Amino acid sequence: MLVTIVGLIGYSGDGDADVPVIPCPTNPLEPDKCYAGMTLSDLEIPTQFSILSIKISIEWSQSESTWVGVIPASDAIECPPDDIGLTSCEADELNFQAGGADSIGDDGLEWNVSPGKYRLATGSVSSEANPSVANIVSYEYDVRLNLFIAFFTFTFSSAMLVAGFEF
Repeated sequence: MLVTIVGLIGYSGDGDADVPVIPCPTNPLEPDKCYAGMTLSDLEIPTQFSILSIKISIEWSQSESTWVGVIPASDAIECPPDDIGLTSCEADELNFQAGGADSIGDDGLEWNVSPGKYRLATGSVSSEANPSVANIVSYEYDVRLNLFIAFFTFTFSSAMLVAGFEF
């Protein structure tokens, strides 16, 4: 019962990271193309994490001219990043799970995490994005026990507690 109660209370945290800004246009020969950047390694969420409810909120400082998104790791096959993370793909060629080019000017993005392999992608839609100033990404996360699992474990532990009493 105690584990269930602690699991329902959950765990939260936050942090900041500097993300380089990819200027747009990035190729003077094709001024209307804005290429995306992505992380070089996958973020793997194991299947065992499906017993948890994980929510991540992300905000970034240059939200008026840049975007941040979560994409499946399989997008790196079609749009492989070079050694610094720049791809030859635009935002509309990526399959966003959360965020993306539509998140410009929003208050950030909310990602309800599910098991799988993911990467973070970023880019800009305007030449107003300033690559000399860091794009500070702030994130908050909240991890709790999945309500279905909590109901099951609470019911089971209650039955065991009642069965343990002698009348």
